[in-house]
Amino acid sequence: ERWSRGLGDVYKRQELTHSYSLYDAVLAVPLVFRGPGVPPARVVEGVVSIVDMAPTLASLLDLPPLGESDGIDLSPLWGEASPASDRFAYAETLATRLEHGWSPLFAIRTRDHHYVRAPRPELYELASDPKQLRNRIGSQPETELVAALDAEIAGILASQVHTSEESVDDETREQLRSLGYLIPERELPETGIDPKDGLLALRDLEFEAGDAAFAAHDLVRAEAIFSRVVERLPGSAYARAMLALCYLQTGQAPRAIPHLELALQLSPKLGDHYTALLGDARLLTGDLDAALAAYEEAARINPENPTAQIGLMLRARRGASLAEAEVHAARAREITLDKGGGAHLNIGRNWERLGEIERARV
Repeated sequence: ERWSRGLGDVYKRQELTHSYSLYDAVLAVPLVFRGPGVPPARVVEGVVSIVDMAPTLASLLDLPPLGESDGIDLSPLWGEASPASDRFAYAETLATRLEHGWSPLFAIRTRDHHYVRAPRPELYELASDPKQLRNRIGSQPETELVAALDAEIAGILASQVHTSEESVDDETREQLRSLGYLIPERELPETGIDPKDGLLALRDLEFEAGDAAFAAHDLVRAEAIFSRVVERLPGSAYARAMLALCYLQTGQAPRAIPHLELALQLSPKLGDHYTALLGDARLLTGDLDAALAAYEEAARINPENPTAQIGLMLRARRGASLAEAEVHAARAREITLDKGGGAHLNIGRNWERLGEIERARV
């Protein structure tokens, strides 16, 4: 096996973060309750899930039971009861697909087994293999069990309800990205790569070190690492976007543009944030019309994107009024209120581009 040694279960699975696999190493977290009526030091064996928290808290607060909930009230377990033996926890990750175009992953965790639906599916028997290192599919196939667990996943996916979408500002989006979460704008393409294979490639290419180098502003090292990732995994929208950011921050806008354009084609979920950055890159190369097209698209996706609003000030170079430019500038200031001075600096630069020096000084 190619698992790392002595670094804990997560590292054995090639995952240095928490969104690229669905093993217990990243899914199993303590669920702790404390309060009136909750007995001390009571450890409950079996499967419970985060979906049980809301019904349980409602019970503890003497609130009416939730009408429709996937979870159950866990308070009866304060005694000697145990969770029903047929309970299971469902898990999924779309980060593999959103960031790199790989296959998404879905899993069912029962008391005795852990099943992962992937291009190469996995089944682990927990009593004899608690660290989930020996896949029983292939060596000791359990056809009926696998079919039953896979049917559970299929039923959950078929019953999913698509909720209404809401815009997310740049600061919140960046916070989510830093935690490993990304938000899809629409249906995404897949390369079909099994995340197990993709993770091995990312480890070999020091992908996590690239993220760390970028965060530390070591842009030379980050650029070198993300360049290798893009060469090895050309379908990774995330790596292309990060490489483009390296180019933008080192004054290489022409090199950033093709990577941003391809990243947005590969993964439209990059959405307004990277579309607005594409506008900035095009503007830096002197292509105002193409830059305005990108800003307009970013504002269409998310009217609360401050970069797009600032960029749209430059419509005044194509016949729009200065009054309209001021509307966009005011909207950007409103969006970024109490979020630092970067927006004000960029607003000033655009007033300067429009020949409005006095406005730029304000």
